[in-house]
Amino acid sequence: MNMSIDTANTQLNSEEEALSSLTNLTDRLQEISISLGNVTFSDSVHEDFAIEMTELVDMGQSLFNYQDTKGEYLFAGAQGGKPAYELEAGRWVFKGDGENRHVKVSTTFNVQVSDSGQDIFEIESPLIPRDNILNQTLDMINDIRALDMSIPADAATFEVRREAYMGKVSNMQDSMRHSISNLGARMVNLDAVKESNANFKMNLSKALSDVQDLDYAKASSDLAKTQTALEASYASFAKIQGMSLFNYIK
Repeated sequence: MNMSIDTANTQLNSEEEALSSLTNLTDRLQEISISLGNVTFSDSVHEDFAIEMTELVDMGQSLFNYQDTKGEYLFAGAQGGKPAYELEAGRWVFKGDGENRHVKVSTTFNVQVSDSGQDIFEIESPLIPRDNILNQTLDMINDIRALDMSIPADAATFEVRREAYMGKVSNMQDSMRHSISNLGARMVNLDAVKESNANFKMNLSKALSDVQDLDYAKASSDLAKTQTALEASYASFAKIQGMSLFNYIK
């Protein structure tokens, strides 16, 4: 079972690595969205932010499609053989399913070793339709480039959308923190199972040793009893030889 535990740990560590990178990415997006509220920035500064955000979207999609050491897509649900996200008509669309993969690490315990992107990347709320931070960032990039900040109406529209975008990024950050926390709990459980397996193995070895020792002692005891009985027979035979009847019979 330790091999299964090592496999599960490898999977969870891979996912933690991807989610940690995504956390750093969303942190940077939030920094940018805050900076975009500075009305003194020129159009060229806004364009620099748009270029960086485009690069972050590209990094994000590669992390959404993160592959483990076996080449399976971590966030595709049970369909690890194909990408979790694909680009369709300029939008990043989830192509996996809502299932999660598990590994049996003991006779009574299965550990979840993957999270579907549908659960952790596709954010939904009463005010926000189901979507992901990649598309939401693309929308923000379009607003940066399409709206003229020198026109009051455009500037007001941009501010409303910027604040809404900040809320979406914040939701993504919360999802990352929650997911990483869950990963940590699973890793703790794996360590407990591994320790339990080690204790069981040690106790089993001791029990086998005790059994072997017990068999050896029993065999020695049986041999001693046999030797005693044999010696008693010899003694009786010697006494019988000394009796007159025995002599008479002879």
